[in-house]
Amino acid sequence: TLHDAEDFAEILTDVGFEAMLLTDKTAPNGLVTKNLMKKFRREFLTTLTNMGAINTVVVFAYMGHGAEYDGKQYLLPQDWDEDDPRALRDEAMCLQETLTQIEEKNPLATLAFLDCCREHVELQRGGIFGGGGLSALKGPAGSLVMYAAGQGKLAADGREGARNGAFTTALLKHLARPGLELADMAVDVTNAVKQTTGGQQVPEYVSKLTEKNLCL
Repeated sequence: TLHDAEDFAEILTDVGFEAMLLTDKTAPNGLVTKNLMKKFRREFLTTLTNMGAINTVVVFAYMGHGAEYDGKQYLLPQDWDEDDPRALRDEAMCLQETLTQIEEKNPLATLAFLDCCREHVELQRGGIFGGGGLSALKGPAGSLVMYAAGQGKLAADGREGARNGAFTTALLKHLARPGLELADMAVDVTNAVKQTTGGQQVPEYVSKLTEKNLCL
């Protein structure tokens, strides 16, 4: 996960993006704590506030664990309070709210890539609250939301000894290919992951892109 995030940020920087990278190198797999995630949320909002260019393309990527609760999708810190899913509102990052905050800045396009498993997650011991894997989120107009795996499925770590997971490996190869339109990129990434995993993992995406011939 740490390598996935670092390599993804590097390729965005290489093609001219201003990348914000949040990892915790002292934690297992680089997964962040809730305090670091809160700090990132504040810095992310500040960055959005200062984003004035209307032709900006915003790319949001998350490599880690996610869960859905009460109709909202949350990106989880490693130390979130599993005994009280209501704490998700303060401790985790809500994907819908994040995309809404981006949409309010009227970017040319918003791309969201979620490299996390989408199997059922029990959000409280004993299942009092219940919960589930991430459903396919329909993002705002002008967005492409792409998940590493289909609903209810696991996201593979990649081949043994590989630096990156299967989904991130495909993204690194196809995301910034010169002249490759984003719609075609999503298809190429999907096919690459499917082939790499022998059909065991097939990414899912929802495109509401409004611009033609858009490449990174």
